[in-house]
Amino acid sequence: MCGVGGWVYRMKYRGTLKLHKAMILDIDIVWYDCPEIRCEYRAKAKGNFKQHRAHVHDIGVTWFDCPEHNCSY
Repeated sequence: MCGVGGWVYRMKYRGTLKLHKAMILDIDIVWYDCPEIRCEYRAKAKGNFKQHRAHVHDIGVTWFDCPEHNCSY
């Protein structure tokens, strides 16, 4: 049970408490800062960081061309 900051948060699994403290209360958090020049994005979750890099900077993306004739998609 979390009692930090007046929160009444109960969970069944230990990992959920750690996630709650990191995401909601910023306790024991690991920040993922974007290393790209002039980008100030930072994320609390590695998955969000990877998604940002793929959508904004086209890093880690696998592109698939349309196989239809005369299609530029």
